[in-house]
Amino acid sequence: MFIISNPNNPDFKAQNETLDPLLEAPKSHRKKIVLLVLGVVVSVALLAFLVKDLDIVKFKQEFSKFNPWYILPLTILQALAMVLRALRSKYLFPREYRKDGSFFSLLEAVLVGFTANSFLPLRAGEIIRPIYLQKRIGLPFASGLASIFTERIFDLLSLLTIASVLLSRIPEPPQFLLTTSAALRVISLIGLAGVVLCAYFGKFTMKLADRIVPLVLPKKFGDFLLKLLAQVIETLGAVKSFRELFLILVYSFSIWAVTGFYFQLSGAMLGVDLTFFSGLLIAVTVAFAVAAPSSPGFIGTFQFGCALTLTNILHLSQEFSLAYGLLVHATQTVTLVLITILALSFSGQGIKGLLGKN
Repeated sequence: MFIISNPNNPDFKAQNETLDPLLEAPKSHRKKIVLLVLGVVVSVALLAFLVKDLDIVKFKQEFSKFNPWYILPLTILQALAMVLRALRSKYLFPREYRKDGSFFSLLEAVLVGFTANSFLPLRAGEIIRPIYLQKRIGLPFASGLASIFTERIFDLLSLLTIASVLLSRIPEPPQFLLTTSAALRVISLIGLAGVVLCAYFGKFTMKLADRIVPLVLPKKFGDFLLKLLAQVIETLGAVKSFRELFLILVYSFSIWAVTGFYFQLSGAMLGVDLTFFSGLLIAVTVAFAVAAPSSPGFIGTFQFGCALTLTNILHLSQEFSLAYGLLVHATQTVTLVLITILALSFSGQGIKGLLGKN
């Protein structure tokens, strides 16, 4: 079984000193159990909401429109998004480790992490991925975890920017959507400024955070956040030129453009022609929805994110929205597993080799 190395091992802790609060074994599993139970409750509640007043006959009709011939192009799009994520990840490693990781090592790590997130609770893939990188290319766990955290920052910036544009393009939008769109633009610009500060003015940013964070956050959480910020600054410090920062942003927006096309084409899989605008909007709402606590695999939150756009904005039927959410989620999960197995087999790693590690 693929598990985390023993955090009590001195060598392991020495490598990851800056993230000790995250690595310390909890005295009680109560918090994890609470989070797991909360996730299951959220998933059940969302699914119950989605099936409320559902016309079963119409739902079966929508479900029966499934065209399996679209699975191949959807798989290609999904693989392309993973390739872009792997290419982006290299620029977020310390420079001394960039040459150690081949493209396939980076791609394997991305695929293993996302596949783990599809089956394990509490986004365990975010922990498994840096461990995998540590085993494959010797990247310290702390640096790997910081790079993933930094990736999420760029993903969030991309999503906020895309959302601000999409909301302003909705036909005859109510005033609150226009206000939200403007607010998201401001937040995106502030976030981008923060990235630039961390990348090129790291010492100044750290000193500023050292003064502000203790004033607004509890000591334990504040100390952890400052340590994590130090790792992010160190990660972004490896981005030595605006060209590299520009490439990271290009990869980030490209990932979500491909994802938007994926959701657009998924509509055709069920006989509905969606626009690229609609596909992007679904991608944004799903990305924010799956950030909420849920059962393993984002069951319930994924379908709810789809329904937010399809039913509430595009005014498609409740039955189509649920059929779309279930089929796209299932297709995405199955094809991700197949891509991961194929990538591991191609590299000679194989599933047995993966499961046999530590």
